[in-house]
Amino acid sequence: VYLLGYESADDLLGRSPHATFHYRHLDGTLYPVEECPMSKVRVSGQPIYIHEDTFWRRDGSPVPVSYSSAPIDLSDGTGAVVAFHDITALQAERERLRPKFGDVAWFEEVRQAVAKGRLVLYAQPIIEIVTGAIVKHELLLRMLSPTGQVIVPGLFLPAAERYGLIDDIDRWVITQATEIAATGKSVAVNLSAESVGRTEIMLHIERELVRTGADPRCVPFEITETAVMKDLQDGRRFANRLVALGCSFALDDFGTGYGSLTYLRQLPIDYIK
Repeated sequence: VYLLGYESADDLLGRSPHATFHYRHLDGTLYPVEECPMSKVRVSGQPIYIHEDTFWRRDGSPVPVSYSSAPIDLSDGTGAVVAFHDITALQAERERLRPKFGDVAWFEEVRQAVAKGRLVLYAQPIIEIVTGAIVKHELLLRMLSPTGQVIVPGLFLPAAERYGLIDDIDRWVITQATEIAATGKSVAVNLSAESVGRTEIMLHIERELVRTGADPRCVPFEITETAVMKDLQDGRRFANRLVALGCSFALDDFGTGYGSLTYLRQLPIDYIK
């Protein structure tokens, strides 16, 4: 109680835990009450334990916590008792040890994020200079920590690529992108180097376009020049299949390789970046 900035337990009696100290994620977005584990306890009647989450103090500052919640019978229905523990020191120790273990530590973080739906996409607008109009958005991948902290891809993607999780991530991004494109919005998708030339990824793209009914012209794909350099033949075959589907193809990070002009002649490139 004191940890959350309240003087006594009486200040919290009869108040919704979710509405009082669990109402938003660490990145500032609202936390829907129907997704709150504590709220579900009152409905399911089953106790829960959450390893990492964020509560909010009375003054609006966040506190990282682990907590348990158990149902109790009240005269007016089912309530819940919440017991929590401040894990600030635990998180600090984990961050201190992370450099020592490197990608191995990030592997588990990414695995949990994929399994528990903590990948998110940010939409960066692409603006036409002449008109000032937004012509499309580029989807940028981010990962959320268990407490809602936004983690940039440069920290976790190397581990995902090294330990075989990048395929799951690329599939998830493609699914999200086609669902957005099905609403009529144009969204550019960045594919990892590991996906270039893979038949399984191409089949996934085809299936998702059919499933969602998205216009392929609304799903341009961007592949880095470095990825194409790994195997030009596979890259060309992959790009040709994308174009055959109706998607446009962009070569990202253009100019980083020695044979850049070669790619312009051998690939069905719609635009370069």
